[in-house]
Amino acid sequence: MPERATVLSRSEKSAKAVLVDASRRRAERGEVESGMTIRRAQRQMSTQVERVGIRQGEALSRPVSDEARRPRPEAEATGAGLLKAVLARDNMQQAWKRVRSNKGAAGVDGLSIDETAERLMWEWPSIREQLLQGTYRPQPVRRVTIPKPDGGERELGIPTVTDRLIQQASAAGAAAEARSHL
Repeated sequence: MPERATVLSRSEKSAKAVLVDASRRRAERGEVESGMTIRRAQRQMSTQVERVGIRQGEALSRPVSDEARRPRPEAEATGAGLLKAVLARDNMQQAWKRVRSNKGAAGVDGLSIDETAERLMWEWPSIREQLLQGTYRPQPVRRVTIPKPDGGERELGIPTVTDRLIQQASAAGAAAEARSHL
């Protein structure tokens, strides 16, 4: 009695069955066997560590961009140079106008916008120096709960006016620097 062959679709066959079937068909057509064993085909090398001695191929050992290389930015455009641009007088004046127009509440120090303006006249050189040296630490944020429309409450953090000024200046200075590199 002849053996009855079961017809399975490719998706129903296991990977091993697909490899054996392909190998058998190649042999029937008289094609040269590639020497690929089932065990070798099943074990795929996924990491560079497993590929000992392989140095050629499509994937390069280091990532390469197909964009043209740009000249390296000057030292003034990063680090201390960027911080100096952020703390420039005109940038700080623009930041102060934005903070004043937002009319925010006082932070944990309890100082309003007008009181902070008076205080910064005397303390700004010291704060600026701390920022340039990297030793400035912002004040804690005042926590306030505000009602939500559904009846619940949500916490809101209110930084001091001085910290809001520094945040505004940093955001504007960084954005201006980014625009200049486009």
